[in-house]
Amino acid sequence: MSELTNGQGMLMIVLMCGVLLVIVMRGKRVDMMIGFILRVLCGVVCIYIVNHLMNYFQYSGTLGFNRYTLLASGLLGLPGVIALYAIKIVSLL
Repeated sequence: MSELTNGQGMLMIVLMCGVLLVIVMRGKRVDMMIGFILRVLCGVVCIYIVNHLMNYFQYSGTLGFNRYTLLASGLLGLPGVIALYAIKIVSLL
């Protein structure tokens, strides 16, 4: 099997999220899914801002956007983002 490129990986994540959204909407738990999506979006914005601040101050401990960071921010919200940065900082020590 060949490895996935970044574009293919993102496409698979988007498709899986779409399928999950359809499944959840059929179960009439739209409010849970909307809350998850809003937490993911807030987490992405927080990570983006903190990464830019860290780059400005020339600190190398930035986080990337991948399925794990999106899942942590979606499930845990802002405490999940803070935990991700704490794990990153501890791993750099």
